[in-house]
Amino acid sequence: MIKSLRPRSLRHRRPLYALTAALAAGAMLIPLQQAEASKTTPFPITGYHALSPAQRANLLSIASDTWKFYAADVDPATSLPMDNLTFAGGSATPTSSGRYTSASNIGVYLWAVVSARDLGLITTPQAAARIRATLTEVTHLKRDHGFLYQWYDTTNGSVLTNPGQGDCSATAAPAFDNCSFISNVDNGWYASGLIIVRQAVPQLRQLADKLISPMNFGLFYDARAETHCNTNPAIQGNQPTGQMFGGYYVGLPPDQGDGRWAATGRPTPTRSQDSSSLYGRATTPTLAPASPSSRPSPAACSRA
Repeated sequence: MIKSLRPRSLRHRRPLYALTAALAAGAMLIPLQQAEASKTTPFPITGYHALSPAQRANLLSIASDTWKFYAADVDPATSLPMDNLTFAGGSATPTSSGRYTSASNIGVYLWAVVSARDLGLITTPQAAARIRATLTEVTHLKRDHGFLYQWYDTTNGSVLTNPGQGDCSATAAPAFDNCSFISNVDNGWYASGLIIVRQAVPQLRQLADKLISPMNFGLFYDARAETHCNTNPAIQGNQPTGQMFGGYYVGLPPDQGDGRWAATGRPTPTRSQDSSSLYGRATTPTLAPASPSSRPSPAACSRA
């Protein structure tokens, strides 16, 4: 029997939701004395009183078990969170590790560390040390406008073509592959993790701000001319405009704008996972020029 805990990219994998939801649910268990002490802070914590002692104990047990995964799922070479751990044959310790990571993995790991601190599973100094080590490594990762690439090798911090396919060449020309791809959704999760650190760990605010400041989510906005119901016959496939691109390829294509947008980078309507990038846009200095919510409703378009 092989068990594999795989918090892979949030665009494709659901187990990460379950893991982080456990810690999020456990956040309701923050001791009342912490809530009282927080009244004098800029971000007060409101105590939650609706759970019975048995319910609180059950949630805390789940959160504690969940944290055991995140506590172990860090590559000691770089302090980057790994994509997954595998326990084969009923082993109590990992038998293999997915030594690669993504922007979403990093963002959610930051949530997990802060939640574990708030629940008393680790101390404030332990949480700060973990986050500082991870974010210090992130400052050395290859980025574009502050955004992280699709995959990184956790053993050395290099950008990966794909997990298991080797590191990208540092001298390779831009191409429509993961060596050049920047994901809107994954970087939304990453940005949310930085925002949580900035608010919850004051001693690391300067480091988090340094990583947030160059991130401009307006780059993901498709500002091409809009026509009725946000479609544009002049664009191949009559694609909708006025929405958010799912991502872009750095340096491609050279004949469009400043060369960052890929011909295959199709816009995506706002959906639950894209909301993370909208949240990032709302908390970074430069916003997109318009909001996808201004699109006509599907019903109005169908009647036209």
